Amino acid sequence: MKRRKFFYDDEPNFLVYKPKKITFVNGKSYYLHRGYTYSRAYASATGARWRCTQTSSCKAYIRLSPEERLEEIADCHNHAAKKYLKLSNGMYIRTE
Repeated sequence: MKRRKFFYDDEPNFLVYKPKKITFVNGKSYYLHRGYTYSRAYASATGARWRCTQTSSCKAYIRLSPEERLEEIADCHNHAAKKYLKLSNGMYIRTE
């Protein structure tokens, strides 16, 4: 499993990777990162862990701080990324 932890310096604009929070037309919110979507698995005082939404057997996840900065990623998907389309109202749909 490829796991990476990210560290930020003191500059507020320094960010290695930034997952994007998106909303689908059905009203559900996810994070989109490199073509993969993540739903919140759990939250704690130290942040939240978001798991891959594609299959129940996929072990990929991202961990975000309470400020929603990416702190850790397990980039071990066992499937291809899906394609998404952003609509004019700012919401997303899956195209595949």
